[in-house]
Amino acid sequence: MTARTLTGERSVDLTRIRDVRLLTGFSYGGPFRAVVVSDGNGVRIGLTTLRSQRALVRALQHACGDARGGPRVSPAARAHLGLGVRRHRTIHTVIIFVLLTISISLYMGLVLVLAGFR
Repeated sequence: MTARTLTGERSVDLTRIRDVRLLTGFSYGGPFRAVVVSDGNGVRIGLTTLRSQRALVRALQHACGDARGGPRVSPAARAHLGLGVRRHRTIHTVIIFVLLTISISLYMGLVLVLAGFR
């Protein structure tokens, strides 16, 4: 699978998938999710389209049938791809939201302390 990035084209070998994770962010429209795939060569890309994620699901189903153990797939990524329990994605989203909220609050508190508004 090939993707265009800011630094050029990146190709991930779907027969040598090593790791699959779910990356979640937030915007005004709601949560943004990308499935991050890395292969045996260390190439990493984020998949956001349904078509690319379907190709990844087919590759994961094929890789799980091999005797070599298969790639590491996080429970949240597995749930997002429709291969696992959906609550793992919900838990992942809540944890990310709480961590983001806490970090922004700590940052704002630090800015206020350094600015002398204490």
